[in-house]
Amino acid sequence: FYLNNFDEFFSTEEAKFLKLVDTMMAQQLRDKVEGALRSYCDFLCDYDLDESQQQKQFEEKRITLLWPSEIKPLLEMKLVLNPSTSKLELSPSLADVESALLKIYDQIYLESVHLPSSIHTVMNALEIPSPIFISGVNRQEALVVDLRARIESVIQKNLKLSQATLDLFSKFLYVYCTTKESYDSICEGLPASLPQMAEEITLLRKARDDIEGASLNVLDFPLLSVDVSNAKELLSNAAEELAQYLMAAIQTFAVERLRECNEKFDVLVDNLGRTPSNPEELMVLKEFQESSAATVSELQKTIAESHAVLESLDAFNYNVNDTNVELLYKALGWPSNIKKYITAAEDALEERRKAFMDELKVEQERIQLALDDYALEVDKFLQYSDLGEAETYA
Repeated sequence: FYLNNFDEFFSTEEAKFLKLVDTMMAQQLRDKVEGALRSYCDFLCDYDLDESQQQKQFEEKRITLLWPSEIKPLLEMKLVLNPSTSKLELSPSLADVESALLKIYDQIYLESVHLPSSIHTVMNALEIPSPIFISGVNRQEALVVDLRARIESVIQKNLKLSQATLDLFSKFLYVYCTTKESYDSICEGLPASLPQMAEEITLLRKARDDIEGASLNVLDFPLLSVDVSNAKELLSNAAEELAQYLMAAIQTFAVERLRECNEKFDVLVDNLGRTPSNPEELMVLKEFQESSAATVSELQKTIAESHAVLESLDAFNYNVNDTNVELLYKALGWPSNIKKYITAAEDALEERRKAFMDELKVEQERIQLALDDYALEVDKFLQYSDLGEAETYA
């Protein structure tokens, strides 16, 4: 059996058989391609979401499985902070995830087109009609378009939740971008700015607690798992650092005022304990003693304010170090102790005043006796009238 004429060959039974084989194999290819497309679509549709339920859950900051528990997330994403832009990003990006998932689908029917196209190219080069695989699956066919649309819908729903995760954490990005120096102006306004600083610390602590919320740790959606642990740690630490900076500024302000009060009380005690060496010093110390009551009252007011400032840190569980606590207790003890010093100083000055008075009295008596002696001498001198003898008696 030998034929070298195509026209004669195509009229034979053998050609009809091969034509049948050609048709059957072409149909088998289509069936396999269509089956693969449907299988991939069904696979991804297992990860479909009820949008109304997912939105409600996300607003309530809780994620409940709406799909069989044996279905595990297909892809893992990470929420990361881009240091160059100081913005949160998903890695891989949403666009890359969508492109990769759709590329798998597109590759299925593209291969069905590629194989017949390759055979046609070879057969045409040999000027021989292609015997099999007459046509592949075209992307414009209704089946291909419909299945692709379903896949895109599933992907978009899942990516929407991933985007919502990004948006949720991006709301806290301000704590990372806020500098400590931006708080210096309100720190300089203490103690008047204490309520404002307390409010700011409260907001930062709330942001930290929200960031660290258990429901915001790792969010698993049907298709994607979004790991936010790294971003959560960075944002949480940033919020706490800012809060600690403000609380440290409050403590420093209060401690410096307490230290200043203690130093003034030390000077006050030293002056109250001085012993005047003359009446002039006695008058100066007496005036100082009288003015010390107003000084003590002013210092007492400052101590009370500083104490209230430090107590405000208790609400935030801020640990005031032992040295500063001792400084506070020392300052709080001064108002009662200083009264004892003032009383003792008053008694000492009174005794010293009496001593000076006694000394002055003795001196006055001595001077008076001297004056009396001088008066007698003068009277005696006036009794002489002989000028020649004046030099002798003078």
